Amino acid sequence: MRTKQVRLLLSTIALALFAVAPALAQRPPARPRKPPKDRGFIGLSAGVQAIPVKFSDDFTYPVNAEDAQTQARYRLGTAIAADATVGVHFWKKRAGAAVSVTRTSGSARAAILAQVPHPFFDNQDREVSGEADSLERTETAVHVDLYYLRTTGKLRLMLTAGPTWFNVEQQLATSVSVDETYPYDTAAFRDVGNERVTASAIGGNIGADVSWMFSPSLGAGVLARYARGSVRLNAVEGHDVSTDAGGLQIGVGVRIKF
Repeated sequence: MRTKQVRLLLSTIALALFAVAPALAQRPPARPRKPPKDRGFIGLSAGVQAIPVKFSDDFTYPVNAEDAQTQARYRLGTAIAADATVGVHFWKKRAGAAVSVTRTSGSARAAILAQVPHPFFDNQDREVSGEADSLERTETAVHVDLYYLRTTGKLRLMLTAGPTWFNVEQQLATSVSVDETYPYDTAAFRDVGNERVTASAIGGNIGADVSWMFSPSLGAGVLARYARGSVRLNAVEGHDVSTDAGGLQIGVGVRIKF
């Protein structure tokens, strides 16, 4: 009796397998995963603008019914920089166009030498000298670049070049405040009055970006860009002050492929 039951059970299992086998054979194969899209990228970086800028201004301002002759020699140190870039490939994922916006913020020091007229006597100027600091400067730069991209595994190297539009805001010294006591034969430097002026100009830039992709769409990179332009700031009394804009920009940040 048990032998018949076993035979019946084996026969049932065989028939079930025979019925299911064609369905398993017709089951479609698993679809291969699509590679991640790579139409362009976004780069966000923070760093410094590392080349100091120097420029000068000679001006006059009225004091005691005469003109005070003044020289100001400016120097800017390293500025803090932030950069945002969007690029789109147009040739075999190796070449494309990108737009970057860089914002830098820093301050200038100015060495001041002035001839300040005497309050009582004509043509008896008192010489004063000193240094003004914390004269704020900000730059906004818009770079429109073509780029070439080379990829080796997770490593990406991008070279860029193109024109740059600069907008510079700078505080300029406009007058000198002095400490003086009777009989006013001498005076001592105290501070400067200042005015914020703005100017724009077109220049150019070249750069390189090296990044390492931790995942198909996210990575980290180092940006190095040299941008240069020259602007003419409209200072007091209608005269212009020439100053360079841009410099060597170094930044690190995230890179996103899309």
